[in-house]
Amino acid sequence: MKKILLSATIVSLLAVSAFAVTNMCVEQTDAPTLRYDVDNVEKVYYEKNSTSSNFEMCVWQKNGFVLRHNVENIKQVFYEEMEDTQEEQGITVSGMVGSHSYVDLGLPDGTLWATYNVGATKVADYGDYFAWGETEPKEVYNEETYKWEKYDSNKYKLTKYNTDSYDGEKDNKTILDAEDDAATVNWGFYWKIPSPKEVQTLIDGCDWEYTEDFNGTGIAGNIGTSKKNGNKIFLPYAGYRYESSLMSEGKRCYWTSSLYYNSRGDYYRNGSANDWESNGSFRIYGYSVRAIVSKAIKREYSVEFFMPDGTLISSKQVEEGKTFKINAPLLEGFKFIRWDDSSFVSVKKNLKIYAMYEELENPITSSGEIEGYTYVDLGLSVQWATYNVGATRPAEFGYFCAWGELSSREENGNYIEYQESPGVTVQTFEPQWDIYKWCKGNDKSMTKYCRKEEYGTVDEKSVLEASDDIATVNWGDFWRMPTQEEWEELGKGCKWEWTENFYGTGVAGLLGTSKVNGNKIFLPACHKIGSKVWTNLYPRWGNYWSSSLTTFDDREASYVLFHQGSVIECSSISGQNRYKVGSIRAVTSEK
Repeated sequence: MKKILLSATIVSLLAVSAFAVTNMCVEQTDAPTLRYDVDNVEKVYYEKNSTSSNFEMCVWQKNGFVLRHNVENIKQVFYEEMEDTQEEQGITVSGMVGSHSYVDLGLPDGTLWATYNVGATKVADYGDYFAWGETEPKEVYNEETYKWEKYDSNKYKLTKYNTDSYDGEKDNKTILDAEDDAATVNWGFYWKIPSPKEVQTLIDGCDWEYTEDFNGTGIAGNIGTSKKNGNKIFLPYAGYRYESSLMSEGKRCYWTSSLYYNSRGDYYRNGSANDWESNGSFRIYGYSVRAIVSKAIKREYSVEFFMPDGTLISSKQVEEGKTFKINAPLLEGFKFIRWDDSSFVSVKKNLKIYAMYEELENPITSSGEIEGYTYVDLGLSVQWATYNVGATRPAEFGYFCAWGELSSREENGNYIEYQESPGVTVQTFEPQWDIYKWCKGNDKSMTKYCRKEEYGTVDEKSVLEASDDIATVNWGDFWRMPTQEEWEELGKGCKWEWTENFYGTGVAGLLGTSKVNGNKIFLPACHKIGSKVWTNLYPRWGNYWSSSLTTFDDREASYVLFHQGSVIECSSISGQNRYKVGSIRAVTSEK
């Protein structure tokens, strides 16, 4: 009912009072009073916001600038006469947002520029001076008084808007937040300091004329005349402040909302009488601010997502009524339940949203510890480590090693692709025997673990010695790599099931439950091809070495291969070239 009565009232007043009043004023409960020149109002209409479901009063002006008001937040609509100061000021006044006037210069980006500086009351006033990222003028402008610096370790270090660790703790912010924007804080959320791009659009969109005495005020500056519609804007040469002094009066210095580089804000100034240049200046200086407002104006709110411990996950400025949704991070041992506030589906205020998790029951059995590494007793002939060599927990992949080598290999052959036929891509390997430890560059020159002359120097060794066993070398004498027979025993001794998200980690693999005592073990599925670790192949692969050569080929060692589509008894025990890489799961005979 409120919407209907308000609509009827406004339409009737527009019809009868256009010749009697200057401005239509919309007083709001949550924002400044907005004033509209009735001669510039094309129409007033209502529509339902598609995202927030609020009814909005829409004021469409002839210059294309549309403002929307939630009818529930409108206190009253009234009219007032205001003195027309356009001729007196010598520039164009196109309308008002809040208590401040703007000029529409017909710029292609739709920005509307304030007719005077922040802190001023008329066009020829200098207004206030602001250090970059500060919102109040002050008596002294230097490093000691600058809001975003502190003295530490014999130097001043930045505390916000910092991209270089040398200058302080990095946050990689390069654009002013709304709470640090002098235009937004002093004039309301509709206004902001322009970006360098928006400044350049102003420069390119006007013809500029230097004057030493603007409109009889004695103030020097530049008059810009729109190339599109002839409207005018004036920018006084207000100089800047350093320490307690006004410097370079008669020069134009205006901040933008961006960093130029780390210790400096971006500003624009006069190079010569009618020329402009953009440069970087020390943030501590006090420069003028000329505010802008956008034709596509929307209120923006800060939306921040946090972990339960307060760690920031993500933050973003979001338009009113819009949605900002992210996926909650995986947290080992926990399952994500929900966000504690669902208001982000239609943002209407600043939000701090926390992820909520529930603790999962640890699926892995830890039966004991040897030399600092835990094992699980599955009722088999050996005890199995609860995680891979090179890892620190069950869901980590650990080392990827060539058979019989003692360090994790970055490469597993040269992985290449070629077109076998139109539309058919084949993936293959270029062998890397030339970098394998136990040969002389090819598969016919084995120097250790060889039983047939056709493959190299015969030594009749078929099982890794302790000095070549990466489990023993890294974890101690009580640990070693399993034999082929021990892998087979593990496969048959457990019931296996595939999991896509082990213990809340997002890691896929096989979860085995002992058929003897019900204890559990996890083998993460990860395969390395070339230099790339594949964790999202379908089917996903797990590839684990044994300590044994195959019985039929000295170039190959036995390994267990499993994947999502073949989980019974750890799939198959097979052989692959020794120079390729696989994961390592250790065993021990001790308890």
